[in-house]
Amino acid sequence: MIVSLGRSLFHSLLKTIRNMNMDLYEYDITKHSLESSKELVYYCTESGECSLGQVPESQTRLVNEILNEKGTAGWELVQLIFGSEGFLAIWKRIIKHIDN
Repeated sequence: MIVSLGRSLFHSLLKTIRNMNMDLYEYDITKHSLESSKELVYYCTESGECSLGQVPESQTRLVNEILNEKGTAGWELVQLIFGSEGFLAIWKRIIKHIDN
């Protein structure tokens, strides 16, 4: 079923879209092996499902350092992915802000 928009509604939507601001991002993925994260405690089942348990505050130091280092350089953490061999961190940062 095709919906027919009234002319004024169509132009209103078009104007809204044109006035939207947009950011362009670059992405970075960093890999952290078990060797570099030997103080970080997490558990992986044989099927590969991993989760953080009750991690003592002293053992979160590594992740805190990584977050602060990348954050100072303008990177925002998108996601941490834990696996049996370590973890991946996915980052993004704005490379250009476009104003319409």
